[in-house]
Amino acid sequence: MTEPGVLPPEAVKILQGETIVMLNVLDRTSRSVCSTALSGVYAVDGNTVRFAMDARSEFVGRLREAPRLSLHFICDGAMRIAAGRAKVEAANVGAASARPAWIEMKIEEVREAVFHGGRVMFHPEFAGDRGTEPINVYATQRTRWNGKESERMVRSGKQYVDSLRDSRTIYIGGEKVKDVTTHPAFAGIVNTFAGLYDMAADPANGMTYTTEDGTEANKIFMIPRSREDLAERRASLMKWAEATCGFVGRSPDHVAGFLAGFVSAPEVFGERYENVKKFYTYARDNDQFVTYVIIPPQIDRSKAAHEQEEKFLPVGVCEEREDGIVVRGSQMLGTSAAVSNYLFCSCITPLRPGDEEYAVSFGLPMDAPGLKLYARPSFAADKPSVYDYPLSTQFDESDALVVFDDVFIPWEHVFVYRDIEATRAQFHGTPAHVMGNNQAQIRLTAKMKFLIGVARKVTMMNGSDKFPQVQERLGELASLAAQVEGMLKASEYDCVIDKNGVARPNARYLYAVVGMQDTLYASVIKILRELVGGGVLQVPSSYKEMIAPETRDDIRRYIRSPGAPSEERIRLFKLAWDIIGSEFGGRHQQYEMFYNGAPFVVKGYAFRNYGYDEAVGLVDRFLGSYSLPEA
Repeated sequence: MTEPGVLPPEAVKILQGETIVMLNVLDRTSRSVCSTALSGVYAVDGNTVRFAMDARSEFVGRLREAPRLSLHFICDGAMRIAAGRAKVEAANVGAASARPAWIEMKIEEVREAVFHGGRVMFHPEFAGDRGTEPINVYATQRTRWNGKESERMVRSGKQYVDSLRDSRTIYIGGEKVKDVTTHPAFAGIVNTFAGLYDMAADPANGMTYTTEDGTEANKIFMIPRSREDLAERRASLMKWAEATCGFVGRSPDHVAGFLAGFVSAPEVFGERYENVKKFYTYARDNDQFVTYVIIPPQIDRSKAAHEQEEKFLPVGVCEEREDGIVVRGSQMLGTSAAVSNYLFCSCITPLRPGDEEYAVSFGLPMDAPGLKLYARPSFAADKPSVYDYPLSTQFDESDALVVFDDVFIPWEHVFVYRDIEATRAQFHGTPAHVMGNNQAQIRLTAKMKFLIGVARKVTMMNGSDKFPQVQERLGELASLAAQVEGMLKASEYDCVIDKNGVARPNARYLYAVVGMQDTLYASVIKILRELVGGGVLQVPSSYKEMIAPETRDDIRRYIRSPGAPSEERIRLFKLAWDIIGSEFGGRHQQYEMFYNGAPFVVKGYAFRNYGYDEAVGLVDRFLGSYSLPEA
């Protein structure tokens, strides 16, 4: 077995021949990566690699300042990364116009850059004169995992849609879904997510970054190292949040934040950390949509998992094999699971002694044999048009009961195994929970702005915004929205750099909003209901009455506002109804109320993360400043 940090014999052999190697050096001040490619990298042995470059190049200059180097090369169907420290020496070659620098690198780490058995399907080939331009091996590299091929790049919307056409098992209305991309219950949200991927892939939107491995990735996978990184991440995620008006709670950026948090804390996962790292790297470099199921089904909440009337009602390990485990049971809520690529499964609710069979976490593809989804009724399928239900038709992300019918999970896909403490610590002992909720607060900020924008526009159209009592309610809405945005930015500005160098949003401010979310959203909806009044009930049943010759004249005459034609007024009030009165709107009120759990759970987060020692200390100092008067 090859020692850690030593090139295996097959890699040494590859690097003693002519192969394309990508070289990356990271400027940690600017967080930019300088990259180039060579075919003249030579492995002296498993510990040392040597090569030569033009001493005048920017790459060599960067390497002198920060002598950490990584080499990326293809070996035995996998992309390998070798990292270590490099030493630069210049050679005396007289009057040669290009003075070479001799570079020797001592290997400290060797790993694969593809996830769970992924294989490189095409090796870069020399084509005629190589010239002097660096060769980007990532432009043509493809990886395969579980029989699926994908390119290492930020995905387009079409690539995302194509990735969903597999053998996943989804039931809705008593029937199995043949193609999730075209089924009326899911087509709307698929198109919405495709639009988000197109947005991220457009360089003009600035939504990608260069990873520490030198790859280009979607910023949803970014591991922030500073306050500036958090601001950069927020600006990128806000583009998606605003595109969905804050009404898509389980977009790809949510669980991506959890994965970034998991991989940032190796000490939590112990010997299984490499599995976590490979999963994160694969998802990041292939821009995969990962969602999760981390809540057990509501059967008997008074009992622990192992005390239920039947075994494996929540998902648990029913069999251990030499090559992996078999899991059986179910989890909820499976939001967006029907239209994602991979599923992370674990349990965020507290487990008790005796629950070890249920104390696991693992990743799997959505078409894994034995994995079944039972979707709730669709809020989009029966709607006549986007004009009539603009939110329901585009942003119904679907929720599902996820059933594991003896699903096989290879060991390399397992992150936590029969460990109650690690199951809890993966969420709260890493940056995962704060990173995921940071994304949630970015989304909620956009949603609050959208809601109060609808309220303001309705009052303007009705002419009621001039009344003091209406302005009072609009002012209350403005205060609520500003609280959410202010706490988001405060958590970012006053971030904490943890022992692993990760910038965590300040939990005091982050969980303050989490603790208010159940009442805050309900308050906004209540005020919006008051401001729209009966106007949302006086709209035609569908757009058809607005275009049919026998009905359109009445609609245009009697449903209108000063300065606003019938079509504009009806469009606004149908939007308002989709927020406050439709099934979609009702689901969102329930969703926000229980976003992080029951009210006592979320307020517990605020209680534990405020830092009451500071507040109690203020009281103690004041109490200590005076005493009982002497007699």
